[in-house]
Amino acid sequence: MEHKYIIEVGEQPYGINYPDNDHLLFVYMGHTLAEIQSFEAMLCFTLSAIMKDSKAKADFEESMQKNATKTLGQIAGIVKSHLKDIELSEKLTNVKDKRNYFIHGFLRHYGWPMLMDTKQERDSKYIQAVEEMAALQKDLREVHKELGKHVAKNNLAKIGYATMSADGEIEIIAENIA
Repeated sequence: MEHKYIIEVGEQPYGINYPDNDHLLFVYMGHTLAEIQSFEAMLCFTLSAIMKDSKAKADFEESMQKNATKTLGQIAGIVKSHLKDIELSEKLTNVKDKRNYFIHGFLRHYGWPMLMDTKQERDSKYIQAVEEMAALQKDLREVHKELGKHVAKNNLAKIGYATMSADGEIEIIAENIA
């Protein structure tokens, strides 16, 4: 079988035969899922650090294990209860709601597999979907940065935050570890 695209990982080739619109959609969906999981891990880490520093949990690893079983809504709700910034709390709720929509309703909203009567309508839906995912990725990164700065600035936990740029450069967002 001849493939439209061949991507090699190490020496293992993988063939891709998706139409261009689907290929782009799947790449963006994968990137969005990676951003979501990174955000969720950071939020769990943050909650565990706050709980450890507030003496609610004595051991960070124990706290991480316990918090890893919570839903994003539960974790976000507990983190919000420690925040001293209402606007940041609202942004956290907003990004949580956008994440939930992406996971549970995104493809349904766009009428997967985005079958429209005309190519122009179909392309328009794909463009809207890709732009919406790019906006969600941006929102997740912005809330991540704001939350890191807030936690460190307000000494909610002794913690350091970093993120990685698109170029692979590590950026220290905030830290209050002496």
